[in-house]
Amino acid sequence: MSDIKIVAASIVNFLKRQLEGDSLSVDSRESVEVGVQCIETAFELGPEDAARGLDLLQLVRAQARAAPLDAPPTRSEAEKLKNEGNEFMKSDRHREALDKYTRAIELDPSNPVYFCNRAAAHFKLGENEAAVADCTAALGLQPDYGKAHSRLGLALTALERHREARAAYARAAQLEPDNDWPHTASARRWTWAGCCRTPRCSTWPRRCWPTPTCRTSSRAS
Repeated sequence: MSDIKIVAASIVNFLKRQLEGDSLSVDSRESVEVGVQCIETAFELGPEDAARGLDLLQLVRAQARAAPLDAPPTRSEAEKLKNEGNEFMKSDRHREALDKYTRAIELDPSNPVYFCNRAAAHFKLGENEAAVADCTAALGLQPDYGKAHSRLGLALTALERHREARAAYARAAQLEPDNDWPHTASARRWTWAGCCRTPRCSTWPRRCWPTPTCRTSSRAS
């Protein structure tokens, strides 16, 4: 008996069991009886085939009971992976941290924090293009994410894309003015290396532009 005939016989057995109960209306019973006859004719099922059929209702109930065991990991598990990644970052185990963040993203790709944290790991590993990509992904999910703008600035700085870095730092400062984004070592390094090398730039970005001494600010649109 082929697998197809087993499936057909299983359906017929299920329908016949429904006819044995009293849950169907008269019209519904007639429709089910016609359906049984059609399936038996179409698949050439005989009395001996019924014994090979499966109990579909029992299979469905068994699957429902097993579903919690087979369910995909929850967001709480993704958060746990993120926290483990953070601990690896603290101990400078950046590759292991990156792996944790990647697994968190696989479980919950809607969380911008995971992309932003992975960007930090990429940056520490010198993978600046990947850091830019992750920051961009984070900002696609949450455009007003100040830390993602700041980390984007760091990665762009490392790539010597100074004008874009300046815009990213400025956006971070605009979104979170109370956070000391401009005074990170990397921001100052960008300011002095890619801007105008004047003492006034030490308060970038609040005073760095527009000033006549700043070459970069004078070129910006």
